[in-house]
Amino acid sequence: MDETLHKPPVFYRIDDLVIDTGSRRVTRGRKILKLGGLTYDFLVALIDAAPAMLSYDALGERVWQGRPVAPETIAQRAKMLRDALSDDARSPRYVELIRGQGYRLLGDVETVGREPRWPGLTRWTPWATAAGLVLVAVVLAAMIRTPQRTPSVAVLPFADMSPMSDQQYLADGIAEELINHLADLDGLDVASRIESFAYPTESRDIKRIGRALDVSAILEGSVRKSEDEIRVTVQLIDVDSGYHLWTQNF
Repeated sequence: MDETLHKPPVFYRIDDLVIDTGSRRVTRGRKILKLGGLTYDFLVALIDAAPAMLSYDALGERVWQGRPVAPETIAQRAKMLRDALSDDARSPRYVELIRGQGYRLLGDVETVGREPRWPGLTRWTPWATAAGLVLVAVVLAAMIRTPQRTPSVAVLPFADMSPMSDQQYLADGIAEELINHLADLDGLDVASRIESFAYPTESRDIKRIGRALDVSAILEGSVRKSEDEIRVTVQLIDVDSGYHLWTQNF
């Protein structure tokens, strides 16, 4: 049996990529990169071995679980991985071929852990606490009309609206801080990070997401950083009606 099935979820950062082993998702900023199952396994095998090279035999053992596999098949899978990462075989940024031997991962691999701490979030903790309490009050007030149901909310990933689109880590971190603070409060059900972060910021159908997560309200927002200023917009949406219950800028 594959030992990776028993490993706890881990977040890796490689340059501008984030790899979430829990959801088997690879992202670059707000964009989810499309990797097939074996292609994803190929990447994770290289990550586990980095900075060392993996030979063709080692790749066959780790990715194809010991099944016979030709070097040409491995080369094709490496090409699929490069294509997914927008890598160039002639000037590789992520995956390097060691001719006649195997492949290795370029760049430093940062193991973030199960609950990554995002850059610059310490200063946001008081804001997150205050905003969380306000949001709870709003949610509870909104749910008075349906007392038979426990108030519930899902915090979706915040959108990075910065001019350089380089603040997704901060946007995700603020959303995660809100999840953590809201989850500590009694009388409110909060969707887990893994559940709510499964929905990217593009083309969201709030009613569909709310029904899928079985929550009463959706909290979403955006982060815009320009020079030394950071603007955070937060909005709370009622799932049943699709109407805004509350919105605020910070």
